[in-house]
Amino acid sequence: MIQAIKYELKKYVFSKNNFIIILLLTLAWLIIVFLMIEGGLFFEKTERQDFYSHAVRSFTVADEQKVTEERDELYRELYEEKEDGTQQANTEAMKKRGKYTSTRVNDYSFLNELITCMEVIKKRNENTALIVDKLDKDSHDYEKENNYMLADRTKLTAIVRSMSFGWLPCLALIIILSFSFSMEYENNMNLLLCVTKRGQWTITMAKIATGILSAVILNIYFWMVYLASQIFFVGMTGSDWEQPLFLADGYQLCASGLTVKGFFVNQAASLFLVSVLVVMFTLLLSKIIRKGNYTLLAALGIFVIMLLPDLLDTLIYSNVYLSDMSNWYLLSEPAFYRILAAEKIFNPFSMIQFGYYMEQPRYIQIQGAEYPTYSIPVILAVILIGTAGIVLLYERVRRHTK
Repeated sequence: MIQAIKYELKKYVFSKNNFIIILLLTLAWLIIVFLMIEGGLFFEKTERQDFYSHAVRSFTVADEQKVTEERDELYRELYEEKEDGTQQANTEAMKKRGKYTSTRVNDYSFLNELITCMEVIKKRNENTALIVDKLDKDSHDYEKENNYMLADRTKLTAIVRSMSFGWLPCLALIIILSFSFSMEYENNMNLLLCVTKRGQWTITMAKIATGILSAVILNIYFWMVYLASQIFFVGMTGSDWEQPLFLADGYQLCASGLTVKGFFVNQAASLFLVSVLVVMFTLLLSKIIRKGNYTLLAALGIFVIMLLPDLLDTLIYSNVYLSDMSNWYLLSEPAFYRILAAEKIFNPFSMIQFGYYMEQPRYIQIQGAEYPTYSIPVILAVILIGTAGIVLLYERVRRHTK
């Protein structure tokens, strides 16, 4: 078996073309992340570090008032009021050295972010107290919170959003594995395997093991690329992992106790499960279609269709990367999000974007009992993986005669 796995790895995994494809995918993703999420953060990374290292790390009502007064005083210095009541920017004042950063205009911008962070924390404390005291006293998802530690919300939001690269290892696996069974059929090697006692079973097990090993390697590789990119682009540090998830934009309603590290663990686990599903699904298509190019096209087409609702949500409806896309809407927002909610329950491939399940507690009722919404696609993924494995290993004894 080990020899068969080594042969499979050498035959179609560790090839020059595959390495080039993986490097191109990596480069494309880094460019997308830099341009759409972290380009501005990269150029102001040092300024942000200077500001948040000198600004208050925790706050009280007095601190909030002090920061607000400092921001307002700086605003009056940067923008002069003319006789007609309009505001005019004082360019000389903007260029002066600031208290925290290289310019006063940067100080003003970061003070605004700090005040917004205080408002988000206050609202979070009020909401959790309201839920526990009045709305749902038996809630298992929320508890009374007394948050007071400040953080760079813009950086945390970029760190969380950049974890949505699950399509990369899955796409790489489809490209690598689409030619796995086709080689035996195109070279008539399958005829030789049919006459051996356990030839087909052994080679199929080797292909499955090779596919899962490839999924492990690719997941580790892309997560390492992610970590390196976040350190380089936004200056991510170890303390960022312990920040509460609700500080990231879009996760203000997440369950109590969730951190950026917890989000990372859940995203990594769900991505690996989907990667294994992609492995089995691609191998099954390769065995059925028996032509590498046709298998590749079919697998890519099905994969894109499965991810289409998530792609529409990310690129159009949520306006995360693009703005003012209302003219592009194919469906009204309520209709689209009803479809997305159903897709997130019954489509295991949608777990690539696991953030949906962590934005807020989501449950589904089955015969009077409540279950986390993500449990359904997890179960479906395990069932589909097992079913695909059984179909792949099922052997009909055939005798080829001339």
